Amino acid sequence: MPFSDVFKLLGWRFTLFICIIYFFIKGVMLGIVGVAQLPYYKTHLGITGEAYQGYAMASMAPWALKPAIGALSDILPIRGYPKRYYIMIASLIGTSGLMLLSSGLMDDSSNPDHNSRGRWTSMLFFAAHFEVAVVDVLFEGAYTAATHRPGDQKAQNGIISLVWGCVTFGGFIGSVSAGFNTHALTKLFIVGSVLAVVPLVPLLNGWLPEKYTPFMPRSKCRQNKYRYYLALLICVSVMAYTFISIRWTATHPILLLTYGGFVSFMLLLCTRYALQPLIARGNAYMFFASVFYFDLSAALHWFYTGTPKCIADGPHFDYKYYMGWSAAVSTVAGILGLFIFNFLVTRWNLKSLFFLSIALRAMGGLVDYIIVARWNIAWGWSDRQSFMFGNNIVASIAGMMEAMPFIKLTLRLCPPGGETAMYALLAGYQNLGGGISKGIGAYLMAATGIYLPADVNEPCNFDALPQLILWSHVAAPLVMIPLAIWLLPSRAQMAEPFVFERGVEHHESFTDDAFELLPAEESGGQAQDFELETEPQSQVEPQVEPYDKNPSQQSNMMVGVFDDISEVFGQDSVVSSND
Repeated sequence: MPFSDVFKLLGWRFTLFICIIYFFIKGVMLGIVGVAQLPYYKTHLGITGEAYQGYAMASMAPWALKPAIGALSDILPIRGYPKRYYIMIASLIGTSGLMLLSSGLMDDSSNPDHNSRGRWTSMLFFAAHFEVAVVDVLFEGAYTAATHRPGDQKAQNGIISLVWGCVTFGGFIGSVSAGFNTHALTKLFIVGSVLAVVPLVPLLNGWLPEKYTPFMPRSKCRQNKYRYYLALLICVSVMAYTFISIRWTATHPILLLTYGGFVSFMLLLCTRYALQPLIARGNAYMFFASVFYFDLSAALHWFYTGTPKCIADGPHFDYKYYMGWSAAVSTVAGILGLFIFNFLVTRWNLKSLFFLSIALRAMGGLVDYIIVARWNIAWGWSDRQSFMFGNNIVASIAGMMEAMPFIKLTLRLCPPGGETAMYALLAGYQNLGGGISKGIGAYLMAATGIYLPADVNEPCNFDALPQLILWSHVAAPLVMIPLAIWLLPSRAQMAEPFVFERGVEHHESFTDDAFELLPAEESGGQAQDFELETEPQSQVEPQVEPYDKNPSQQSNMMVGVFDDISEVFGQDSVVSSND
């Protein structure tokens, strides 16, 4: 890996800062928070499965707010800096949320209102996810800007490899450690709160390179107005959906279904008029693909971890196996799936890749159906063997291969110089689609009489779950086949250059222009390091050099956790003109 070129391009301070963020924050800390939610809600708070579905939905809402976060940092830089102070605020919010979780205030047994405690707990988990989402989108803008310099392809691939490696191994450590220690959640939250404050140390020492930007030029506001309008609409829609999911998921899931349908229509209509048609159609496909896999996670969690009194002939997995060993095996299997994709199917055209994705998603749903319907027992396979092989190996490999076409399409929809902005918008739509999927799943579970009690000694009702899995996880994804034919770009369209918005040839990324490095020859082979406060004497509107508009000179970079996995292994064919 060309990490020496990364140090020359970014400097050792910023490179180390990237490692800290993506290993400790988006890796270890997020892994702990993700694993700890189920045992905390179910065991410590005694929450019903229906309520858990809504609270988990609300906790993940910050990921759909990434477009708004990026737009806000663009429009309102704090003290002239669009990143550092937002990262500080987010770190304090995340640290506070995890500290309150570790304090045990939500475990107060004197408060008999479990739903009230659940609502407050979802807000604390929201705070933890908010920190990670803010840090992620702002750092995406920072290291993406560095890759816009032509002639640094080795360093660009090195940055991508570095980010992906830190997230993968950090997430592995965090999720496995939490899975094996679900009996000590207080200690896990303490560790998480310590990790949440880690970014403040390098930040206060000036390791994040930014140039002073006292205000946003009016020309940029006008140029990016559609992006900001969309970001505002997504923000309002997500916050309203979060409120409904916290307040009424367990009692009135029909509200989630109704509001989700309204929001879907409104936002897709806005993209139809705001974005270039090809981008709008690709975004619509990925949004619907997130929706048409109705989330039944609460029912499946209760089925796999239910006590004998909940379900007499169930798997009865403990958290150590269900969360710990599963996380370890799934991570390894996911990496294997990545290799399979890159070496076997990466040169397929886009529509073929999505047809494979649809088939794999439907096959993954069959794995749960076989276990829930108890076919595995009839075939002589134990629940542990079936779950480990089916869910953690086969489904994880299929899940990674399923994710790669989305990554490929996202990359092709991101215009040169606008990668971060477009990726944030597409990610916001996809995450909102995932939230709507949870809402539909909550309604279907209530409508079919699935009962997931808070009391572990109370009988559950999973009678309709096998049929619901077939409809939600096998049949529903097949709806995407005609949508793929209609919405996905053709081979010829994939080879055409994209624009961001109607009538606009070029747009800058979220806060990319706030990142500036000296050429290596001007800084002795090292990127320039910036101090925390470098305010100029006169506040003159900054002059931003436009990025090169020639797509062939742009880095094929896709921001996000797995946004550039394909280039980690040097597979340039993922974005070849053959598609």
